Amino acid sequence: MKKLLSTLILALVLFIVIIILLPIIVRGKSDKAILKETLDFFSAPLKSTDSIALLEESVDSGAIRLALIDKAEQSIDICYHTVKEGNYSASFFNHLFEAADRGVQIRILVDELMGGLTYSTKRKLASYPNITLFLYEKMSIFRPWTINNRLHDKLFVIDSDYAITGGRNIADKLYGYDQKLIAPVYDRDLLIKRNSAVSIIDSMNSYFTTFLELKYVKELKVEKINTKPRFEVKQPPFKVDLTTITSRFITPEWIIRISNPQGRMSKAPIIWDTLLELMGHAKKEVILQSPYIVTTAKQFKELKKINAPLYYLTNSINTTPNAPAFSAYLVTKPALLKTGKIKEYNGIGSIHAKTILIDEDISIIGSFNLDPRSLYLDTESMYVIKSKELNQQLRTVMNHYAAEDTASSSKLKHIALYVLGIISFPFRMLV
Repeated sequence: MKKLLSTLILALVLFIVIIILLPIIVRGKSDKAILKETLDFFSAPLKSTDSIALLEESVDSGAIRLALIDKAEQSIDICYHTVKEGNYSASFFNHLFEAADRGVQIRILVDELMGGLTYSTKRKLASYPNITLFLYEKMSIFRPWTINNRLHDKLFVIDSDYAITGGRNIADKLYGYDQKLIAPVYDRDLLIKRNSAVSIIDSMNSYFTTFLELKYVKELKVEKINTKPRFEVKQPPFKVDLTTITSRFITPEWIIRISNPQGRMSKAPIIWDTLLELMGHAKKEVILQSPYIVTTAKQFKELKKINAPLYYLTNSINTTPNAPAFSAYLVTKPALLKTGKIKEYNGIGSIHAKTILIDEDISIIGSFNLDPRSLYLDTESMYVIKSKELNQQLRTVMNHYAAEDTASSSKLKHIALYVLGIISFPFRMLV
């Protein structure tokens, strides 16, 4: 009996390991039909009427979110990979409660595994009238294919009139709170304002709705309450007058959303294939910023085929918040240097933005990291924008981060991470 039980346990463990590692072995292949549909847009793009503004400053980006919630009249749709509980999230939720009291219909979608919310907070949100909380893919060891299917998009839409997308989740370190206690994380968002009946926000609405229709996205159903709870806020929220943002808006020539397909297991790398196509048409240069750069052998070959000079901007050994990902980057860095030049940020805190600049007019902002998880496993979105003005704004900011490539690092730490990278190299797709 003991031998049978041991055999069954071993079989279960092997099954779980095989399923978890399967995406490394069997990777998603390009969907030519979807890719063609995306690329067809670039041959005859629709002229944009939307206004956009770059949200680079942490405090600014957080304050604008709260101001937009206060402005909402009909609906708020929220999608985040993680929502870390703290002072900013407390303010964020309290503003949502006030909007719900006005009759605004609020839908919140967070990743079940990585979301960061306690069950108590989930219940408080889900039980509040006019607020619906959805959870993306509950992980189960008895369904190991659920482990790698993670929600990584960041989306915030107000009344279908305003939207924010980019790399920021919800956490104190992203919005300027408690900087004395934690190292700040510098990220990047794009604020979009509708000006006509046709808007990129319509595409964002459709994308959000498709998430809620997935069979593994579940509403947390609890009894609605009559009381009106609030979260404790230890530091008053920063405030901003939305009218002051008007002068920062610009109108791009066009804007399009590109996304990975939804579904479990390894996905078709639609975003990466589209990026390759766009970078392949570069005439002067391509600048790629990502907090983590973990590349596959196939990617090296694809990057080497790009004729324009490539420049990479990422975290250094001193600033990286992700040791497993950085260790994988260290091992592959010599090969990456054969495709282009690398700048490593060595300032205070770390950089988390995901941005690509192509020549002087194309800017690409979103949630997509330069790593295998973003290529094949996570849900991701990037927004491709044609605007010389936005490109120049981003170039100025990214040059500022690149200028911090000066500090030295501990040799012992370098050796330790390099050894970790060698050990974990076969599993780098999962970091």
